[in-house]
Amino acid sequence: MVFKVGSGSLECKYCGNINAIEESHERIVELNFNQALQEIENADAADETSIAICINCSAEFYFDQFEHAGTCPYCNSSIVTDTKNINPIVPQAIAPFSVTKDQAKKLFQQWLGKLWFAPTAVKKFARSDDNLKGTYIPYWTFDSKTDSYYSGARGDLYYRRQYVTVRVNGRARRQLQNVPEIRWTAVSGQTSRFFDDVLVQANKTLPRKITEPLAPWQLEKLKPYNKDYISGFSSELYQISIDDGFQYAKMKMDNIIRNDVRRDIGGTQQQIRQLRSSFNDVHFKHILLPIWTSSFAFKNKTYRFAVNGQTGKVKGERPYSPSKIAMFSLLVLALIGLSFWLFNQDYVQSLIYGKPSVRSNYL
Repeated sequence: MVFKVGSGSLECKYCGNINAIEESHERIVELNFNQALQEIENADAADETSIAICINCSAEFYFDQFEHAGTCPYCNSSIVTDTKNINPIVPQAIAPFSVTKDQAKKLFQQWLGKLWFAPTAVKKFARSDDNLKGTYIPYWTFDSKTDSYYSGARGDLYYRRQYVTVRVNGRARRQLQNVPEIRWTAVSGQTSRFFDDVLVQANKTLPRKITEPLAPWQLEKLKPYNKDYISGFSSELYQISIDDGFQYAKMKMDNIIRNDVRRDIGGTQQQIRQLRSSFNDVHFKHILLPIWTSSFAFKNKTYRFAVNGQTGKVKGERPYSPSKIAMFSLLVLALIGLSFWLFNQDYVQSLIYGKPSVRSNYL
């Protein structure tokens, strides 16, 4: 039986029988970051691979590297293995798929159809491709209290009256004008913020330039981890440790902290010369998020794309058609040339017949 998208049930793909997945009322708990690091350091090394045993045909086999769910290569039954034999931290929560494969394919077709300068052959592929794969991607979420201390300068705009040289009807003249200037003042201070659920991708299968634009995710719809939701899909193991994941999360938090500091400094312009942040009471979760993925080859290059399995948002790599770009460039040049010709024709007629022209009015 496999998970039926959007139903909260398992469905037999042969007879259509449906079994409801038992809802769990277990609370999704944030784990202490420093405590987890200590436990991992003291834990025995985990196995790098895990043997999967099919409960339908009893076959034994290995999944692809970094996967712990998929189908039996002998009878095509859905199998989900336990991750604790490979990684010390098991998933705590999962966001079940709510976008079906057909819906994801249609959304991808619409996305590709709106792309400017995409080769026609690529758009034909979108109508015929059927290689979408539903995969649960591992993520970390981090919570942290931050206190940031800064020093820098505040720039306030003011105007000073002074004479400047300007040209009026081709002649240089001196005029008294308001000239903008910045007055800088040394500043220092402190800002604080609580970060909740800073999301960090925990695998390397898809590049962040594809996965990060799929946000926002509906994390409020997370459910306690249940392997029934994975049945019929593949699922990957985390490859980025919580320590490395938190280093990336701090980079994301730092960008927001800098904006807080600029607002705290105020003024027209701000300079941040020194910034020191402390991260306290750090907690995390290991979660699985649903993504439809596929790729296509075009002129000996592979392009990947992904569809958010919750919201249907699409992001991917795409090729460009040099011929379409060239045709568009020629069209723009032709329009510019035509406008210039009409402009000059109007000016010539004004000289012959003494009629005012757009150009003479402008001059």
